[in-house]
Amino acid sequence: MKPEELVKFYRDLNEEGIYLSYQGPLWQELLEELNGLIKSKVKNHMKPGLYSKYMTLFVEMVQNIIRYSTSRSALTPEGEISYGIVVVGSQDGQNYILTGNTIDSYHKEVLKKSLERLQGQDRDSLAAMFKKQLRGEVHERGRGAGLGLIDIFRRSDKVEYSFVPMGDDRDFFALKVQFYDQA
Repeated sequence: MKPEELVKFYRDLNEEGIYLSYQGPLWQELLEELNGLIKSKVKNHMKPGLYSKYMTLFVEMVQNIIRYSTSRSALTPEGEISYGIVVVGSQDGQNYILTGNTIDSYHKEVLKKSLERLQGQDRDSLAAMFKKQLRGEVHERGRGAGLGLIDIFRRSDKVEYSFVPMGDDRDFFALKVQFYDQA
């Protein structure tokens, strides 16, 4: 990107209501720092219940990148470093968090089935699924079908996702959650 092109990027972020956009390595300590940035931005502008939902979703979604991204670098004293993208914004009374990372094609199929199953559920069904999983009554095989994903659907007003083939038996998985200003 040329320096004079940065203004277009800046304007695009503003038009979409984006106040945090990060792409690169992610690890637990960085998650805590990003969490602090988000807190300082939204805490005074949201109702307490909505703020709590926002922070829970943000942490869960970034942890999913840290745990499941196939783009990783060598082990450091803190552990393996995962790579992904995180976008956080608010526009027209709608708050959103958008994350993305690479996954292998096998786990794409497992995750896609879980997402499709969750997509059609109402809040009561999701709450029941969450409790059942929490009690250990459900034993899912494979990654991407656990409590965290159920909780994301439970707490969100709308969930969208996509898988884009990247070659080398990998896909780029993007997950967007939306929730509205009413707590």
